[in-house]
Amino acid sequence: MSLLAGQQVSAGLSLATVLPDLDFETYSEAGTVWREDTRKWVSISGPGKTKGISQVGAAVYAMHDSTEILCLAYDLKNRGGKQLWVPEMDPPTDLFDHLAQGGLLEAHNSMFEYLIWTYVATRLGWPALPLNQLRCSAAKARAFSLPGALGKVSEIVGVALKDSATGRRVITRYCCPRNPTKNDPRLRVLPTDELQGVDLFNYCLQDIEAESSVSLACPDLSESELKVWLLDQKINARGIAIDVNAVSRINSIFRSALEYHDSCIYALTQGAVAGATKVTDMKKWLAIQNVHMEDMDEEAVDKVLELQIPDSARAVLSGRKAAAGAGAKKLTALTNRTCPDGRMRDAFNYYRAHTGRWSSEGLQLQNMKASGPDMRKSSCCGHYFPDGIRSHCAYCTIGDPLGEKGEWGLAAMEDAIEVMSARTFDDVYDLYGDELINIIGACIRGLIVAAPGKKLVCSDYTAIEAVVLAVLANCLWRIELFSTHGKIYEKTASDITGVPFQEILDYKERTGSSHPHRKPFGKVPELASGYQGWIGAWKAFGADKHMDEDTIKKSILAWREASPEIVELWGGQWKEEAPGTWKFFHQYYGLEGMAIQACLNPGHWYTYGHISYGVSGAVLYCRLPSGRCLSYHQPQLQEVEDRRSGRKQWQLSHMIQNSNPKKGRIGWIRVTTYGGMLTENATQAVARDLLAHGMLNLEAAGYTIVGHVHDEIIAEVDPDFGSVEEFETLMTTLPDWAQGWPIKADGGWEGQRYRKD
Repeated sequence: MSLLAGQQVSAGLSLATVLPDLDFETYSEAGTVWREDTRKWVSISGPGKTKGISQVGAAVYAMHDSTEILCLAYDLKNRGGKQLWVPEMDPPTDLFDHLAQGGLLEAHNSMFEYLIWTYVATRLGWPALPLNQLRCSAAKARAFSLPGALGKVSEIVGVALKDSATGRRVITRYCCPRNPTKNDPRLRVLPTDELQGVDLFNYCLQDIEAESSVSLACPDLSESELKVWLLDQKINARGIAIDVNAVSRINSIFRSALEYHDSCIYALTQGAVAGATKVTDMKKWLAIQNVHMEDMDEEAVDKVLELQIPDSARAVLSGRKAAAGAGAKKLTALTNRTCPDGRMRDAFNYYRAHTGRWSSEGLQLQNMKASGPDMRKSSCCGHYFPDGIRSHCAYCTIGDPLGEKGEWGLAAMEDAIEVMSARTFDDVYDLYGDELINIIGACIRGLIVAAPGKKLVCSDYTAIEAVVLAVLANCLWRIELFSTHGKIYEKTASDITGVPFQEILDYKERTGSSHPHRKPFGKVPELASGYQGWIGAWKAFGADKHMDEDTIKKSILAWREASPEIVELWGGQWKEEAPGTWKFFHQYYGLEGMAIQACLNPGHWYTYGHISYGVSGAVLYCRLPSGRCLSYHQPQLQEVEDRRSGRKQWQLSHMIQNSNPKKGRIGWIRVTTYGGMLTENATQAVARDLLAHGMLNLEAAGYTIVGHVHDEIIAEVDPDFGSVEEFETLMTTLPDWAQGWPIKADGGWEGQRYRKD
């Protein structure tokens, strides 16, 4: 007998609740453009790009004039069975009555259903769908460390209900515009036009069955985590304001810049390479110049530009680098994904990382450029120019010398946006030269703005991962440091280089810029060493630009010797009897030891400090101080032999959804883990929980949150509402489980444009 709404089944460490569910299938021309000259639909981003919702996002898709509902499948789980509604039928009043009584509805990626209902169904006279009456099976799956995609998660949980092949076929045929042919001039096909159109309706009914089965395999979000998800949905629905006029003007300049660099590359190669994106042709041409490259990403290009190569090859690679600014390409996302009211919605992906962190859709706030080139301010007109471009002001053509050199900052960004919004490409290129695309990328943050009559208030947590790591390890000197001045990067740089700590602090006070040692000898060691990183990790952060390998190794060992509690937190399976004896005894300790013991003894929990591990069913759980658990599916132990010592130990692996090609094949894969990685997971997860708590505090106090990035929160409020001081106080009002931790937020700001201080 089918389960009824409200009944519960066991799932994970808790329960899953049966909920009524729904699923829309829709048609839209959003994300596509009709080309009359070719008689074809092409992507809004240009020929060769993907079309449809992936280009514009769910909100713009739902608001598009062409968007319409093809069918709706729903099941109220009241013994009435699955229902199918199509536009030719009377409205689904039983569904409306359910909502009017405060009933919940579940969907997979429910924001899409909310947006379609809100911007399409209400045009049919349907009542509003309250956002807080929705629940999401995809959110439950991701919170259980499973993939969010319905087809993939259905396979993993053993539900053979999702026919992806049929889905692709019917969606392509009925939900998207169609390129006409000589024998069939139609620009779209309605499912009611042909007998096989019933396949779309059956697919929609199949979806809700698969969604329901996935939901019952995943535990409900806890009460506290449900509050976080509901806030996430509010943030995604309200959106964040964009300076659409500046975006339009700067995007035009950006396109002209790409064309310019393509024409230069074409001329330099005498037509052998048509432009900066023609990687295969460029590799072939470079090889003829005796410059051989396997990769042509930014890092690879930078390395080759440091070598002695022919001038023509250098010019081509410089053009490739100038045109490949990833930050500037975000202009496409800003252009395509901003709604008609000037706000970009549905930009944040709940629980997209294993640790519970968010990712950002489209614009991807998490990887925006933090800065631009060093600039000089003209002493005659006050405009800014890249350092080294020229020795006089080209803006007002007065031959006065330029002012002092300084780091990229708010004033330079605002000036660049103003200049690019008012001048032509030729004028702007004359001002900025080959730094133009770099500068455009550095201005992307500033295109996020406060709505008219509002202001942005923003702050971030101070070195939150480093603080959490210190607390989890109970590293007392670090906890004391964060309780006082908090200058961990400066302290580490001082320890490594021998430059007095106070001298590094005074440099910032005197010049307005960070000490040259702060990043390479302070920030890099802290970021690279905290999670058991060795020489390769330091090099990945650029340490090899400042020190040789032997110095890196000595610095790593010195860092570990100064923080033995963190080394202990990583844990392991063998311990040295006494320092330097190279005699070891077997012992499970730290996070790695606790995780391995949990796998060896299912049903028992093992705790180190604030973190506990236990295995139940086919899942290894990591319980955080907040009570939230990270899930490691299908954990396995394999006995291996250490290459250097010959000692045998366990190697722990688990299944995970991988989205980073640098970490292996994309998809559901088995990965090995170790103490450093377990520490990174726990640390980032705890930091995420603190961020989420701060967001809830701020929202409850009236700060309307419109965005967040790892350790930063952005709110949009009335001009006379609140203050930075109150904002940061609310951020650092900690949950009971973190009382006494030296969590701080400072450096906050108010303003009209988003920025990175």
